[in-house]
Order: sequence, then structure tokens, then C-alpha cells
Amino acid sequence: YMDSRCLFFNLPMLESGTMGTKGNTQVVVPHLTEHYGATRDPPEKSVPVCTLKNFPHKIEHTIQWARDWFEGVYKQTPESVNAYLTDGEFLKKLEKQPNVRLESLTAVKDSLVDERPQSFDDCVAWARLQFDKLFRNAILQLLHNFPLDHVTSSGAPFWAGSKKPPRALDFDAADEAHFEFVASAAKLRAGVYGIAATSDKEAIAAMIGTVEVPDFSP
Repeated sequence: YMDSRCLFFNLPMLESGTMGTKGNTQVVVPHLTEHYGATRDPPEKSVPVCTLKNFPHKIEHTIQWARDWFEGVYKQTPESVNAYLTDGEFLKKLEKQPNVRLESLTAVKDSLVDERPQSFDDCVAWARLQFDKLFRNAILQLLHNFPLDHVTSSGAPFWAGSKKPPRALDFDAADEAHFEFVASAAKLRAGVYGIAATSDKEAIAAMIGTVEVPDFSP
């Protein structure tokens, strides 16, 4: 639309965009340079889910994984919950989507019953457990299934080439990245449920210290 308007009014345009760690710019001057709509971007190559989840080897993979997690937790699940509460045809529509039916209903039940937070403390506890779920338990399970010395059916090392062996993280409140993940995830969850949050780091650290974290079990 902007391209056609700039051509119509004979105005220059600067187009820019980003994708992951990449960026681009294009200067468009009517009747002097190629206009924006003259070419189309090549189709983006999709990354297999197994690569994003278990075997990332590029920063783009980790960014996409984080984006997908955020989208699922803070957008798709709340939308499913709201649809369940307001749309009388919600269950009937889900019957037409057998591949996601159980997952959607489980997310709705967790959000409204099993894991519904009543306070910001609950949001912090959920976020602290999410840290272990994503960055410790999932990694330990993967290494349990495929130990560092695991070999393929042909006798080749499993962890080779683009498959880089991961390292499970032990939560450390003194580590800024660890703390900020829990604090940010808790604040976002509080925002979803309309719960008042705090930005007081000492208060959040105290809440984190009271969370009981179960041991990992394969």
C-alpha cells in the first residue's frame, strides 16, 4: 500500500526490515529506482520443529524457539481460554481439530483450574518452575535419551556436526539472565491474569527462594 501511495504522489520511500539477526534497507525513488513491489522476497525456509526444540545450532533457531514459546504461553493459550469462556461453539470447533484438541483442552484446564495464579507469588513460583522445565529438565531428559557417548545405528557419534550436545542449567539467582527470565516471565503471567506485579528485585528474589523445586526424574 505504502509503495503504491509513494508512486502515486511521486514521493521517495525508505523500506527496512529485520528477520532474526539479519536486516535490510531499500531506497525507492519513483521513476528512478525499482519500486518496492517490483520484486518479491523468496519464501522463507521453515526450520523443523525437532531442530528448534532439541538440536538448535544457530542463533536464529534459539530466537525462533523463544518466540514460539512466548506465543504459545502468552497469546495462544489465553486466546483459547477466552474462546472457551465466551464462544458456545468452542468445543464443537475443537472437534474438527483432532490434532490439537487434547492439547488445547489441557491448556484451558491448567489455566483456569490447576495452575491458575491467585497472587504474584504464584506467578513467580510458576516462572521459577518454567526455568527448570525449559533449561534443565528438558535438557537432562534429552541427554538421558541420547547420552554424550551415544552412537547411531551406523556406529557414528550421535552428537556430531550440527548436533551440539546441550548443557543443563542450574538456576542461580545471582545470574542476571536466570533472574531476569523468572522475573519477566512472572510479570507477563501476572499481566495475563490481571494480577498486580512488583519490580522490586529483593522482593522477587525472596519469592523465588520459597519455591519448592522437585528433583528431576527421567
